[in-house]
Amino acid sequence: MLYVLSAYKSNILFSSFIFSLIMSFKKLNHFATLLFLMSIMTFPRSFIELKLVFLVLFIFSYPLSSRRLTIYPEVIIFYCFVALIGSIWSVIGIFNGGALHGISDSFRLWVFWSFAYMIIITLLRNDDKMKIIHIAITLSGILIFLINIFGLCNYYFNLGLISQDILKELKLNFGIHKGYIQITSHNIGSLFFIIPYLISIHFRQDADRLSSSLTKISLLFTVLLAAISGRRALWLVVVFAPLIIAAFSHITGSTNLLKKNSKRIINILIIAIAFFLFGIAFLFRKDTSDIVFLNHLKSAFSSLDARSIQKGYLFDGFLKYPILGSGFGVSAGYLRSEKAPWLYELTYHQILFNFGIVGTFLIFSLFILYLYFVILLIRRNKNESVIAISILVAFFSFLIGAYSNPYLGSFDFLLYIGMLPYLATYQNGYSYNTTRI
Repeated sequence: MLYVLSAYKSNILFSSFIFSLIMSFKKLNHFATLLFLMSIMTFPRSFIELKLVFLVLFIFSYPLSSRRLTIYPEVIIFYCFVALIGSIWSVIGIFNGGALHGISDSFRLWVFWSFAYMIIITLLRNDDKMKIIHIAITLSGILIFLINIFGLCNYYFNLGLISQDILKELKLNFGIHKGYIQITSHNIGSLFFIIPYLISIHFRQDADRLSSSLTKISLLFTVLLAAISGRRALWLVVVFAPLIIAAFSHITGSTNLLKKNSKRIINILIIAIAFFLFGIAFLFRKDTSDIVFLNHLKSAFSSLDARSIQKGYLFDGFLKYPILGSGFGVSAGYLRSEKAPWLYELTYHQILFNFGIVGTFLIFSLFILYLYFVILLIRRNKNESVIAISILVAFFSFLIGAYSNPYLGSFDFLLYIGMLPYLATYQNGYSYNTTRI
């Protein structure tokens, strides 16, 4: 009898040890996930070696923390389709005499990185990492603010506290002009996703456990950084974020979950934007040479602006290859980069030029189809959708920012695109741990 009790007690102790070990590995995996996501959001296009270490830790910590791996068809189909498109238009680029270096770069972006993100998004979806994504966004916003403000102080006061290698790696350059500041750091691009996400969180009634003091600080810091960044596209995204929130709330049938104050802000903002656009249209017709800020805003629409110039070249290039496009590696005739003469800032004009009518239709059909699926899922699970709809708002805002910035050509920024197939996998609802951070 004593032997049986002793054996039973030993089994319990062994089971407890195994359970505690598994929980430790889960914590390790969650921590590795957080580090990996924050490194991508905070250091896009920078510190590749550091992100590679976090990526390896993220991938290899998963088998220790989970017994099985769930494969999601929504993720597989999305990325296989993207990889197929990339393969086909690489061949078209070869036929049209595209530069081999440009074709290989685009092939890596559309094919290799698609399979990489197929693995990353699958691992993110296993053991539901939605709350960790929220924490990563919040902390990344604070870090991006601190890095850029410290860099600005270092530049303005000529402190010399940051080495030239780090400045170059982060592209942490500043221009202090009369009436505005210009910040060119790579991680400003992440704010196109982070700020709309944080605004959306604070607009919802059901986000009390998510809108902690840390989240509020992150929102305050990132909006302040956006205001002083001199990035005109970012200003527009921040201003229009409440309207995007209102639109998706209406589409998903969750308007009732917006805070009352949020509804008032949206209504006031609609009126303010209408007056603002009317005022800007009026001032653009007048001589405003003495208003530096307005001149900076007007220059984005000038016919002398590089983006305005390349728009005509890209459209003319599209007319040369209207059906299947030019393929990868082909220049539109306007030199924007000595190293990569086939690349331009106007993302969607470049897509039309590279892919033609057929390819552009396929790409946008894929995104619209997945967007439709996600909206249906949110409509079915409105009461648990606060993070999901905030990510959707951020995703759409990021696409707006990508119009005049070549963000979709970078591995790091593709994380935000991966949020669409990620959200499409929640067929049983968007549940998550609501513990405050």
